[in-house]
Amino acid sequence: MRKWARKIAVALSIGIVLTSGGFHFFSKAASNAIPRSKALQGAPQSKNGDTNILLIGLDSRRDNEGNPIPKELTKLLRVGPATVGGYNTNTLILIHVPADGKKAVAVSIPRDNYVNVPGYGMKKIKEAYDWDTQIEWQVWIPGIVPGLTLACSTFVSSEQSILTPIPVYHPFHLVSKWVDRDLLTFNMVEKDGRWVYDFIEFENQLKKNPGVFLFCNPHNPGGTVFTEEEIERIVFLCTKYDCMILSDEIHADLQLQTSQKHVCISKYISNELPAITFFATSKTYNTAGMGGAVAIIPNAKIREKYNKHIQGVLPMLSRHSIEIIQTSLTMNNEWLENLLIYLRINHQLLLSFIKQIKSLKMLPLEATYLAWIQYDEEILGDFQQRLFTNGLHVLRGDQFLGKNFIRVNIACTKNSLEKALLIIKKTIDEAH
Repeated sequence: MRKWARKIAVALSIGIVLTSGGFHFFSKAASNAIPRSKALQGAPQSKNGDTNILLIGLDSRRDNEGNPIPKELTKLLRVGPATVGGYNTNTLILIHVPADGKKAVAVSIPRDNYVNVPGYGMKKIKEAYDWDTQIEWQVWIPGIVPGLTLACSTFVSSEQSILTPIPVYHPFHLVSKWVDRDLLTFNMVEKDGRWVYDFIEFENQLKKNPGVFLFCNPHNPGGTVFTEEEIERIVFLCTKYDCMILSDEIHADLQLQTSQKHVCISKYISNELPAITFFATSKTYNTAGMGGAVAIIPNAKIREKYNKHIQGVLPMLSRHSIEIIQTSLTMNNEWLENLLIYLRINHQLLLSFIKQIKSLKMLPLEATYLAWIQYDEEILGDFQQRLFTNGLHVLRGDQFLGKNFIRVNIACTKNSLEKALLIIKKTIDEAH
């Protein structure tokens, strides 16, 4: 569960019980069958012995183990695909049980109530539920790239390869060299104004038996926020071909489109399947130099093996790193809200500029602060070098296995971005 979901829960002063597929009443004898969230673990407890319980029924389209409901059953139930409802809350009932044994009181909370979700503005309360993790699943590491590299060296045999899309964050394709494994790639393609997977090519590469699939979610450098339907398809195909998923979700909080919401891939993976989800505060809260990240590993055998291989390879987090991460995650909602407002302003400024330049093309970012800009090579030649000569440093697209692209960081002051756009305009005018 995301931190803002926790804050909503805390504000209601409730405990949480989670069920899959809808709310049902269970007798005390069957209560162990009800999944429970630990979102309020360690939170202040009632001083007078009263008990407050929030019963949540999820419109999940999934069974109790997190596996998708078969299409035949979905059709029979007439509930539609997972994109309709997803993991949205369908039922919320707050129950107050007095310590003196007097009559309990239940209050139904309308699921369409609007609440302030930090970073997203006013959202319906049913949308504030997200993936819940367990403390024992967490493995703390000094950074996501070292964590990914260790996972590849641990779980990919010498006969297997590493699969990733292109373009992609450069360590994703460099890691194959670092661990001496072959690299398999497939293309992202433009569709309806978004960078999306070529799923036919994706499946064809999965047939070659790669050991792991490196998933960048949201995507860097394309800025794609993958939909629930896309996530489910990725999970289905990787499960079909027994390919472990390593998901880098470091940009999860940086949603530029308020109509979209990040979907954690681990919500759609059974705890028994091999998958690791990586998070860090370094992008959202600017803690890049602190050396801290977390690997979420629900599968106990995978987690045990990963922990074993960490020993003597990756350093432990320092006390300062831990304190900074903790502070970032618990005290900086205002920072995130203001950051997203600022990034959205810069994003619109850049988009408006690009639309006026015929030799440049950019698809709107759905997340991140990293613009992926295509240029006309016939006109602009070595565009990155021309920009560098004029005083602007951007990254070459070939660093991400993308041709005729540059990547531009818009996480800067508006004034700095405006100066950069002037340099880009000057460079293009000179080329013409």
